[in-house]
Amino acid sequence: MSAACALGCAPLRYGDETRPGALEDVPRAVDRGEPPPVVVDDVLLLDRADGSADVDLPAAPDVVTAADSPEGALPDVPRSDAGSSQRFCAPGVPGCGLVEVAAATVTLGDPEAQSASALQPDQRVSAFAIDRYEVTVARFRRYWASPGPYAPTTLVDYPGQRRFAVVDTVVEPTSRAAMSGCNWSRAPADREDHPINCVSWVTAMSFCVWDGGRLPTEAEWELAARGAEGRPWPWGSTDDPARVCDGRLPGRAGTCAVDDPAFLAGATPAGVAQMVGNVWEWCADRYGPFALGGTGCWQGVARTDPVCAVVVGDIRTLRGGAWINPQPRLLRAASRAAQAPGAPEPGLGFRCARTR
Repeated sequence: MSAACALGCAPLRYGDETRPGALEDVPRAVDRGEPPPVVVDDVLLLDRADGSADVDLPAAPDVVTAADSPEGALPDVPRSDAGSSQRFCAPGVPGCGLVEVAAATVTLGDPEAQSASALQPDQRVSAFAIDRYEVTVARFRRYWASPGPYAPTTLVDYPGQRRFAVVDTVVEPTSRAAMSGCNWSRAPADREDHPINCVSWVTAMSFCVWDGGRLPTEAEWELAARGAEGRPWPWGSTDDPARVCDGRLPGRAGTCAVDDPAFLAGATPAGVAQMVGNVWEWCADRYGPFALGGTGCWQGVARTDPVCAVVVGDIRTLRGGAWINPQPRLLRAASRAAQAPGAPEPGLGFRCARTR
């Protein structure tokens, strides 16, 4: 386990960062001559196993407008296809299916959820489609065996004429042989219908682009999970541990199949499955605290198709809670967490979205 997660960061054993006195660890660490942890909102994490962390990164923006990048200047490589089906799906491949989500104006956040107490009203989200299930090992295997996999060196299209700059290296997920709890194996095995986990943010985004989509924004993810009415849990207004693959299940030692019939009642009314539990899910956004005012991404003001690109340490947003989490606060549909993009863990996977 990484040093980050040993301290309680998302996704593994996440929750200790909100204990009394957590923020006091910063000056104490400095007094001891140790590298200080990174504190973002109420998320405490160290980005690397050696205890160091990246902050004050170069100001190259993640999101640029169409005017900033004329069409002729873009690399000639695939982008997300607004009308595409799931390219790495086929008959018999588990985890296939899309759910259409209508445009809506919503309030993001929930005072009872992790890192989401400062409500963000009047967030306008355009129509999109989202994967019915978390991306499975079987779907990812078809991608990994394709003529790629390719690094997403293109600018990924997002609503509002935004293009998300993603330039990094695609890496193979950590295998079961290398880390307990990971689902990936070089040859098909017994977890093909489980979510692909132990995967980096860049690899997740690359899969989504080549599958015909992209990672969802935080706002899209929350709309799909909570609906326009803002349900506390995907299925409704009352917690029910029997609907969720999480750490409250006796003997839970890993992920569940994405279409496990035991958890069908945990889907949204529209049929999006396991939006809480199983694995935390990567979103496109960099992590920014929900706030009222200030200069960050989330200031409590109306926005259209928001996506956060402010650099405050290189950490990306996670949504949904994981199989290892027993805390109900982490499993509410609005709960938020964060992780360094190159730090895959057994409690971390993704699903894709498509612009409509």
